[in-house]
Amino acid sequence: SRDSPVVMHRGPNGGSLSYFGFANDLDVSYGDIILKLVNHCKVEKNGIDDQKVEINYDCIQCDADGCTRSGASINCSTCKLFFYCSEACRRQHQLAHLPDCLRAASIFDHSASEPEPPSKEWLRRRGMTAQLAGRQDFAGTLLIAEYWQCEENWEGALETYKGIYDEMIYKSPPEQRQVLMGICCCLYNMGRYDDAIEVGGGAIEMNRHFPEVHKYIALSHKAKGDHAAAIATMTRAVLYEAPWDEKNIKANKALLKEVQRG
Repeated sequence: SRDSPVVMHRGPNGGSLSYFGFANDLDVSYGDIILKLVNHCKVEKNGIDDQKVEINYDCIQCDADGCTRSGASINCSTCKLFFYCSEACRRQHQLAHLPDCLRAASIFDHSASEPEPPSKEWLRRRGMTAQLAGRQDFAGTLLIAEYWQCEENWEGALETYKGIYDEMIYKSPPEQRQVLMGICCCLYNMGRYDDAIEVGGGAIEMNRHFPEVHKYIALSHKAKGDHAAAIATMTRAVLYEAPWDEKNIKANKALLKEVQRG
């Protein structure tokens, strides 16, 4: 199988899990991960700055060891991956951050050659094939769950995900996150908003930078009428999620604008 480079990070204050490795083909349904955080919602790499959004950094926590302050609006000027509340915190964390910084910046340089994520129709056909073949292995079950999602059979997809939930803990971080994100999506579409927020939070803990990892949590907060939480969630999405992915950037900015309007 073709492997794609992936990088994750868990900060000292509940960021995402540090995991430098490779995402396998099971993870491709959500796109390949190349991490480089946006500075003020801009991606200088490819010139994306077509949607202005209002950013409140009060919900962004400092990534420096031991710091619990929010309002972290200063990010690493090299990798754009970490956010700090002050220059003092940035300097204090500089040495510990250096190895991750170099790896993240190096991986991002390969983003231009990464393929487009597969289409929904391709995912549907792949899942149908797995279902017709009667696959019961972990990988096959993921494909079948995706098929039910494409068919908007949320109950069927949720039950399929539940069937491999216990086995998930023995799998790779990308596979674990795929299960959690799938369950979160199903729960939101079934109107179980509190459950969606709880499960989606687990996916964010694993990798806060993954495309769409904040989406259904924000939508669940919005559906509950908690607009402040929805705005905070989508602000983090704009700042944290895959800035090399133009479609994801535009979608996150559009959803942030929507929740800001109430």
